[in-house]
Parts: sequence; structure tokens; C-alpha cells
Amino acid sequence: MAAFVLVAKIAGAQSATTPEAGNSLASQRNVQVQKAVVTILPGASQHRAELSVKGFREGSVQVSILSHDEKLLKKEERFLITGEEQLSTMYLLPKGSYYLLVAQNDIKVKQKLLVQ
Repeated sequence: MAAFVLVAKIAGAQSATTPEAGNSLASQRNVQVQKAVVTILPGASQHRAELSVKGFREGSVQVSILSHDEKLLKKEERFLITGEEQLSTMYLLPKGSYYLLVAQNDIKVKQKLLVQ
């Protein structure tokens, strides 16, 4: 019976620069955008993980499962209505260590996923 365990929680942040008057590099200022966070929720059934995503924009996100050497094993596209939602992802993986990547344009958050 396979199950998942959250091993590490890694939050991703997005930063952007906005040009001010003069449009030169010296006159640009950094603007910190809301931090994106993905949490793997406990209590999921075999071959399924429940995710809580926050800090993303409305629109589509890619949910990928990568091997330990970051080879793509599964990729799904999901649509977020509010940018802060709960998602389910199904997988059929042997026991081992994997990465779960949630990406939306320039926002990427990677979690370590342990299948037992």
C-alpha cells in the first residue's frame, strides 16, 4: 500500500521590476509579489495526494511529479479560479522519493514527496 509523506516544505517567491520615469536600469525598483506556497495535506488515500495552493494567480497551473533526478514522470494541467485552492493529484508510483512541482508562468514551487 503506497502512501505519501511530506518531507520538506519549500515556498517560492516571485519578484518583478517595474520601470519608473526615465526607463533606465538605474531607475527601476524591485517589487515583491505575494509568496506562493504549496502544502501537501495529510490524510490522502493510496495513490492520491491532496494539495493546498496559495499565492498563485487565477488561471492554469501545471502539477508535475518528477523523479529524484528530476525526470518528468507525470504532468497535469489544472485551472485555479481564485489562486488559493485545494487540488487532488493521482499517481501510481513505486515506493521512493519524488518531487512535486506546481508551476504557473514564472512562479514555481517544488515539494519533496515520499511514497511509502
